[in-house]
Amino acid sequence: MKNILIVDDEIRIRSLYYKVLVKNGFNVEVADDIYKACRRLKNKNVDLVLWNVEVPRKTGNKLLEYLPRLDQSFRLIVISVYSVEEQREAVPDADDYFDKAKGTGTLISKIKSVLRKRRLPNSCMLLEKGLT
Repeated sequence: MKNILIVDDEIRIRSLYYKVLVKNGFNVEVADDIYKACRRLKNKNVDLVLWNVEVPRKTGNKLLEYLPRLDQSFRLIVISVYSVEEQREAVPDADDYFDKAKGTGTLISKIKSVLRKRRLPNSCMLLEKGLT
Protein backbone atom coordinates (compact mmCIF):
# COMPACT_ATOMS: atom_id res chain seq x y z
CA MET A 1 0.00 0.00 0.00
CA LYS A 2 1.39 3.42 -0.97
CA ASN A 3 1.76 6.21 1.60
CA ILE A 4 0.51 9.67 0.69
CA LEU A 5 0.91 12.93 2.59
CA ILE A 6 -1.68 15.65 1.95
CA VAL A 7 -0.39 19.15 2.73
CA ASP A 8 -3.26 21.62 2.58
CA ASP A 9 -4.59 24.29 4.93
CA GLU A 10 -8.23 23.79 3.96
CA ILE A 11 -9.85 21.27 6.29
CA ARG A 12 -12.61 20.46 3.76
CA ILE A 13 -10.05 19.60 1.11
CA ARG A 14 -7.89 17.55 3.49
CA SER A 15 -10.93 15.66 4.71
CA LEU A 16 -12.32 15.02 1.21
CA TYR A 17 -8.98 13.89 -0.23
CA TYR A 18 -8.29 11.76 2.86
CA LYS A 19 -11.59 9.88 2.48
CA VAL A 20 -11.23 9.43 -1.28
CA LEU A 21 -7.62 8.22 -1.05
CA VAL A 22 -8.31 5.78 1.80
CA LYS A 23 -11.29 4.43 -0.16
CA ASN A 24 -8.89 3.87 -3.09
CA GLY A 25 -6.50 1.82 -0.95
CA PHE A 26 -3.85 4.36 0.08
CA ASN A 27 -2.38 5.01 3.54
CA VAL A 28 -2.88 8.72 4.14
CA GLU A 29 -1.34 11.30 6.48
CA VAL A 30 -2.35 14.96 6.56
CA ALA A 31 -0.65 18.22 7.48
CA ASP A 32 -2.14 21.70 7.55
CA ASP A 33 1.12 23.65 7.56
CA ILE A 34 4.73 23.42 6.46
CA TYR A 35 6.13 22.54 9.88
CA LYS A 36 3.82 19.55 10.33
CA ALA A 37 4.52 18.43 6.77
CA CYS A 38 8.27 18.56 7.32
CA ARG A 39 7.98 16.56 10.57
CA ARG A 40 5.90 13.89 8.85
CA LEU A 41 8.27 13.72 5.89
CA LYS A 42 11.22 13.33 8.24
CA ASN A 43 9.61 10.62 10.38
CA LYS A 44 7.50 8.65 7.89
CA ASN A 45 8.06 6.75 4.68
CA VAL A 46 6.11 8.79 2.13
CA ASP A 47 5.66 7.71 -1.50
CA LEU A 48 3.80 10.80 -2.71
CA VAL A 49 3.09 14.30 -1.45
CA LEU A 50 0.02 16.26 -2.53
CA TRP A 51 1.10 19.80 -1.80
CA ASN A 52 -1.00 22.96 -1.94
CA VAL A 53 1.62 25.62 -2.67
CA GLU A 54 -0.35 28.16 -0.62
CA VAL A 55 -0.25 26.45 2.80
CA PRO A 56 0.29 28.73 5.81
CA ARG A 57 3.71 29.61 7.22
CA LYS A 58 5.39 29.03 3.93
CA THR A 59 7.25 32.34 3.51
CA GLY A 60 8.71 31.83 0.09
CA ASN A 61 9.34 28.18 -0.69
CA LYS A 62 10.18 26.85 2.80
CA LEU A 63 8.97 23.34 2.03
CA LEU A 64 10.98 23.30 -1.17
CA GLU A 65 14.02 24.57 0.72
CA TYR A 66 13.64 21.75 3.25
CA LEU A 67 13.01 18.86 0.87
CA PRO A 68 16.60 18.34 -0.34
CA ARG A 69 17.70 17.69 3.26
CA LEU A 70 15.52 14.58 3.51
CA ASP A 71 17.07 11.17 2.98
CA GLN A 72 14.06 9.77 1.17
CA SER A 73 12.68 10.11 -2.29
CA PHE A 74 9.04 10.58 -3.10
CA ARG A 75 6.80 11.88 -5.84
CA LEU A 76 5.27 15.35 -5.70
CA ILE A 77 1.95 16.54 -7.10
CA VAL A 78 1.23 20.23 -6.67
CA ILE A 79 -2.45 20.91 -5.94
CA SER A 80 -3.96 24.37 -6.17
CA VAL A 81 -6.85 26.51 -7.30
CA TYR A 82 -4.32 28.23 -9.57
CA SER A 83 -3.96 27.11 -13.16
CA VAL A 84 -1.58 24.29 -13.97
CA GLU A 85 0.60 26.80 -15.83
CA GLU A 86 0.94 28.95 -12.69
CA GLN A 87 1.67 25.87 -10.60
CA ARG A 88 4.35 24.82 -13.08
CA GLU A 89 5.99 28.27 -12.78
CA ALA A 90 6.02 28.02 -8.97
CA VAL A 91 7.31 24.42 -8.82
CA PRO A 92 8.82 23.56 -12.21
CA ASP A 93 10.06 20.05 -11.37
CA ALA A 94 7.04 18.51 -9.65
CA ASP A 95 5.92 15.14 -10.97
CA ASP A 96 2.48 16.51 -11.84
CA TYR A 97 0.05 19.35 -11.21
CA PHE A 98 -3.62 19.30 -10.23
CA ASP A 99 -6.25 22.02 -10.52
CA LYS A 100 -8.60 21.46 -7.57
CA ALA A 101 -11.57 22.34 -9.77
CA LYS A 102 -11.06 19.13 -11.76
CA GLY A 103 -12.49 16.79 -9.10
CA THR A 104 -11.32 13.73 -7.23
CA GLY A 105 -11.60 11.31 -10.16
CA THR A 106 -8.94 13.24 -12.04
CA LEU A 107 -6.82 13.45 -8.89
CA ILE A 108 -6.91 9.67 -8.39
CA SER A 109 -5.92 9.13 -12.03
CA LYS A 110 -2.97 11.51 -11.66
CA ILE A 111 -1.85 9.84 -8.43
CA LYS A 112 -1.96 6.36 -9.94
CA SER A 113 -0.11 7.54 -13.03
CA VAL A 114 2.63 9.27 -11.04
CA LEU A 115 3.08 6.28 -8.71
CA ARG A 116 3.46 3.91 -11.69
CA LYS A 117 6.45 5.87 -12.97
CA ARG A 118 9.88 4.78 -11.84
CA ARG A 119 10.99 6.79 -8.85
CA LEU A 120 14.28 8.61 -9.15
CA PRO A 121 16.83 7.99 -6.38
CA ASN A 122 16.33 11.42 -4.84
CA SER A 123 13.32 13.29 -6.20
CA CYS A 124 13.98 16.04 -3.67
CA MET A 125 17.08 17.13 -5.52
CA LEU A 126 15.01 17.94 -8.59
CA LEU A 127 13.13 20.51 -6.55
CA GLU A 128 16.29 22.34 -5.56
CA LYS A 129 17.05 23.42 -9.12
CA GLY A 130 15.90 26.94 -9.95
CA LEU A 131 14.13 27.76 -6.67
CA THR A 132 16.57 30.11 -4.96
